[in-house]
Amino acid sequence: MPTPTGRLLSGLAYVGTLAVVYRLVAGLTGRRWMGALLALLAGLQFSLWGFGFQARGYALYALLHWVAVGTLLAHWRQPRQLKWLVGNMLAVAAGYAVVPTFLFYHAAQLLAGAVVQLQRRRFEGQF
Repeated sequence: MPTPTGRLLSGLAYVGTLAVVYRLVAGLTGRRWMGALLALLAGLQFSLWGFGFQARGYALYALLHWVAVGTLLAHWRQPRQLKWLVGNMLAVAAGYAVVPTFLFYHAAQLLAGAVVQLQRRRFEGQF
C-alpha cells in the first residue's frame, strides 16, 4: 500500500514533469500557450497521473525522461557547455535507479545522439 510520503513525492514529481514539459515546449516553440497546452495534454495522460498515484516511482520515472530530453536538446544547442551533459548523465543514472526499464529510453537517446553526430559529421567524445 502506498504511503502518504510516497504519494507526496509522486505528486511533486508529477508537477515537476508538467513544469519541465511546459518549459521545454515553450522554449522550443517560443510560444507559452503551446507549452501550456502540451503540459495540459501530458498531465491528462492516464499513464502519467494514474500510475503516479501508486507511489512506485513512475511519476519520477516520467520526470527523469523529460529532464533527459531537455538536457540532451540543450546540449545539442550549446555543445560547449558541459553542464547539459552532466545533467543528462544524472537524469539517466537516476532513471535507472527508479525503474530499470529506463534502458529503453536511454538506448533511444544514444541512437539519437549517434544520428546527430553522423549528420553533423563530428564525433563527440564527451557524449
